[in-house]
Amino acid sequence: MNALLAALEPFLGLAWPWAYLLALSAARVGGVMLALPQLVGNRVPGQVRALVVIALASSLVWVSPPGETPTPSPSVGLLFAVQAGFELLLGLGMGFVVHVALSTARIAGVLCGVEMGLSFGAVVDPLSNDETTAISALFGHMSVQLFLALGLDRSVIAALAESVRTQPLGTARLSGATAFDLVALGDPMYRTGVKLALPVLGGVFILKLAIALLTRVAQKLQIFTIAFSLSILTGLIILRAAVPSLGAAVASELKSSMHDVWRTATASPPPNP
Repeated sequence: MNALLAALEPFLGLAWPWAYLLALSAARVGGVMLALPQLVGNRVPGQVRALVVIALASSLVWVSPPGETPTPSPSVGLLFAVQAGFELLLGLGMGFVVHVALSTARIAGVLCGVEMGLSFGAVVDPLSNDETTAISALFGHMSVQLFLALGLDRSVIAALAESVRTQPLGTARLSGATAFDLVALGDPMYRTGVKLALPVLGGVFILKLAIALLTRVAQKLQIFTIAFSLSILTGLIILRAAVPSLGAAVASELKSSMHDVWRTATASPPPNP
């Protein structure tokens, strides 16, 4: 065994810098994956997530080959923990931007479902272990499909590669200004979600107002049964007519979010295509 270790020692010395950077790269990529709800839970097998992280991490190492890498020593463990923590924070920041963009449409779906009265039929989604309505699930799947159809997943990978050029592995930092920008994303997310849901919110509100006025004339009218059925029917009719414009609005919101992803990764906007 000692002879085998002595024979492999030169190769281990050559592999150490690559393994060190691969671990740091996996922390950055893993941060992006952890921030995306579509890649956690029971939706994607753990083996698939691990293979994706390793594949992307390996490609990032080739973008930024090892230069001055700390030699193995007892003090390297603490240095690696600090560097990996910053790499993870940078990846989480990038993934958080994508998560906010995808959640915008889901918020609109939640508002539409509640206004239509579908919250009574909310069930636990076995994939996310969360209560959701049919409309919110529909909007969520629509945003994910548009994200992939527009090729924005490749834009995130390109932003990861560019982040390695501007912030080489082991030197990642997440400034206070960037953290403040990430927190500020919540305001436009809710405002945009409300705007997307406005057609349904307005139409169902007018219907409920009309039913309320009708009950002043016919007080024996079964308002609950009528309002419940007509609210769902009206909401579905409005959604059917508004789906093309809603899809265009969600696609525009997803595209604009890529500027925030690049700003978080490189502190600069993406290049014009």
